[in-house]
Amino acid sequence: MSQQQIKPSIIFIDLDNFKPINDQFGHIVGDEVLKQFANRVRQIVRKEDTFARLGGDEFIILIENLTSMCGPEAVTRSIQKSLKEPLHVANTTINMTCSMGVAICPDNGFHSSTLLQHADTALCRAKELGRDNCQFFTREMNSFLEKNRRVEHELKQAIGNKQFVVCYQAVKALDTLRRRPSVLRSKLLKVCLLRIMTKPL
Repeated sequence: MSQQQIKPSIIFIDLDNFKPINDQFGHIVGDEVLKQFANRVRQIVRKEDTFARLGGDEFIILIENLTSMCGPEAVTRSIQKSLKEPLHVANTTINMTCSMGVAICPDNGFHSSTLLQHADTALCRAKELGRDNCQFFTREMNSFLEKNRRVEHELKQAIGNKQFVVCYQAVKALDTLRRRPSVLRSKLLKVCLLRIMTKPL
């Protein structure tokens, strides 16, 4: 691959925990938060880049004429840095973060629809990792998300079939779990299931 080959990139952005802001302060404040965020991003992207709102609290950036991954990395870092400064809306100080997923052409696909899908997959991974971070798409992410979808499907089936039962769970000291790896693995599995069942939308 030529060092000067153009590598367009798509950055998929989602504002973290935006719904509670709408619920608490109302849609007028929520709309102003979106406007202020968009204005900060416009100051970061270049004129030749495309920045658009997809809907709700989701945005995309199409970055063209790049020769390496440094471009999208620099943009995502700048966006995160810009949100370190709180937003001030209607005499209210609002601290915002965002999650981002990045897909690069041709590494992650050639067609815009494929790149957008992969950027969305990377975004989902960023949310799974606790939000307020950026992830670049890898093929392993598809396997990870497929496992999550399968677990979610099985959980929904179990709920519909009333297969869950309430059990007594004894409290164990952490040092006890360290001495019993099988118990620790069981605990970690339950934590994983709980995260999937209670993850925010």
